[in-house]
Amino acid sequence: MSISLGRRFRSLKIWFALRSYGVTGFQKHLRQLISRAQVFERALLDSDKGVPGVVLFTPRRFSLVVFRVVTHPDQTNLAGDERLKLENTLNAAVIRHANEDASLMLTPTTVGGKECVRVAVGSPNTEERHVLDLVEKIRRLVDRARDEVGAAKEQ
Repeated sequence: MSISLGRRFRSLKIWFALRSYGVTGFQKHLRQLISRAQVFERALLDSDKGVPGVVLFTPRRFSLVVFRVVTHPDQTNLAGDERLKLENTLNAAVIRHANEDASLMLTPTTVGGKECVRVAVGSPNTEERHVLDLVEKIRRLVDRARDEVGAAKEQ
């Protein structure tokens, strides 16, 4: 958690970080966060152990991974608007269920009418095992969202 500073004072955050870590320590910290995000991204998209039906929405940028839950291939009969609505509902459900779980923090974003999920690796205490556990939690969230949306669609 950090102090929310206005645009005029954002440089203070960097100045404090540089004073705390030093330039080389800060560089090492950023590289570590980027590395953890790469591990998360690879694990999330892994064809065997990843989360089925999840695609990257944008290329990973530094330690930020933006993904989107998409429909199953067997739902190809849906028209464009129907598919978009269903996928937006799935992504919103994933975020809602994540908010109910105090052990993780996923943030929503909407780009061009498409709901997405953002994961930012930012803690110096984050280890590889943490991001791998996060992939498993996201798998359960996606499964729960699919069950919920599927049940609502059948009613």
